[in-house]
Amino acid sequence: MYIKTFDINDVLTGAEKIDEPIFVRWQASNGQLVSCGSAEEAQGIVAANNSDIYLLNGAMPRGEKEPYAEIIDEAEYQAIIDGLPDPEDEDPEIPDDDPPAEVPTRAELARRVGELEDQLEAAKILLGVD
Repeated sequence: MYIKTFDINDVLTGAEKIDEPIFVRWQASNGQLVSCGSAEEAQGIVAANNSDIYLLNGAMPRGEKEPYAEIIDEAEYQAIIDGLPDPEDEDPEIPDDDPPAEVPTRAELARRVGELEDQLEAAKILLGVD
């Protein structure tokens, strides 16, 4: 199944392919969305990421304006995917280079190794090991 998604301002935000659609409807008696078996009675659909829910065809069961989706065919899905700009193309994030690492001199390395050897000897004395 394919859907196209819209934000609360009716602006197209994307399209999704949902392999195993889960339909939901508003249950007024409990005040929550519940799973339902068919697209005909559904008021919403669970997104491909399984964490978002889109209302279908702009249905607003709770009286709030929310993101919604429309069921589309594969050709329209592909046209949307092909026509959407890559968000990274518009505002690419250029990672900073790692700060240059200071390369220690041979003398600094020798001094540090000596300090570590002294610390190791002190630890051996405290632990009573040879």
